[in-house]
Amino acid sequence: MICIARCKTNKLVQCKSKSCINSNFCKKHKNYNEKTINEELFTNDKLKLFIFNCTHNTLVININKTIRDKILMAKYILQIYNYKYSDKLNITNTIKYFKEFIKYYENLQSIIKIQSLIRMKYILKINKCKGPGLLNKCINDTDFYTFEEKKNISYNYLFSYSENNNQNIYFFDIRSFKLLIENNTNNTNNTNNIINPYNRKTIPNNIISNYNKIIKHLFNQNIDVNFEKEILTEEQIFNQKIINIFQKIDAFGYNTSIEWFTQLSLYSLKNVWAHLEDIWNYRSNLNYNEKDNIIQKSKQQPFYKFKYINKNIEKNILQNYILDDINIFITSGKNSSFSNIGCLYVLTALSYVSKQCIESMPWLTQI
Repeated sequence: MICIARCKTNKLVQCKSKSCINSNFCKKHKNYNEKTINEELFTNDKLKLFIFNCTHNTLVININKTIRDKILMAKYILQIYNYKYSDKLNITNTIKYFKEFIKYYENLQSIIKIQSLIRMKYILKINKCKGPGLLNKCINDTDFYTFEEKKNISYNYLFSYSENNNQNIYFFDIRSFKLLIENNTNNTNNTNNIINPYNRKTIPNNIISNYNKIIKHLFNQNIDVNFEKEILTEEQIFNQKIINIFQKIDAFGYNTSIEWFTQLSLYSLKNVWAHLEDIWNYRSNLNYNEKDNIIQKSKQQPFYKFKYINKNIEKNILQNYILDDINIFITSGKNSSFSNIGCLYVLTALSYVSKQCIESMPWLTQI
């Protein structure tokens, strides 16, 4: 803890020494009996009288008696009003700075009103960027990443947009929306194909533009736009992983849904894995070179943990094993065409157990 005494040479500055144990003061100021940095140096009445005299051209600073106190008072007032001035002021410069401040002070009410109007206009602009979900009911009950309800998301982080003339409104924690964009950009280097995780439709460019404006606003306000890693739950980390993988699949031109995977039972998950292994090792009739084109031998190989498929295994552990193998299939090709083949194997395996998948992609039955 820092000592709360004021420096002897400059009473506007706090002492920088560490305070002693069980004390608010350092060794140097252990007998300090003047006003601390947390106390006002001058009463409001004294400050108002000083400013009144200055506004009527009777600069108290010029009075020789207690001149040092008057200079200190002038600097103190400048500090209170956050009026920038040089730290090293002599009498002449103090008068100069204070005369400039008086012009500001005399028009203070008008300045405050103008600032208020500008601030209100700016807030209205930000609220417009935040979307209609700020005041209206939204379709989704929770944020797709944090699972927080709208009422629990602070004003700074609330973001939304609508479709069909405000008939369908979706809200997000803007930090979740940021992850959505970053994952897509890292996978495709393209910000023109961001998918809404609630309806799998492309998010319009003007909404991305609104998002960028809010991010810039939060940055200017020194408000953090990232989640703290230490507060992420295992569920949130898993959600980030699955969204990232399905965005990679969508980058090949498919329109998928994470629910095809997240809604599968433990039994269905084992079936997906078994079908994918069967396609890879038997059904596709691939030789060694053909397999190497799809999953290069220099890359990590799939089904390393396939031995656990018939074990008594927890669902979340099995999901992570399968997601790791899916990621290998869609990222390990010699080029994007071969990675696309691996992606088709994954979708084919999903189509055997996910009704939603086969309904969305009936052509998979012909593969």
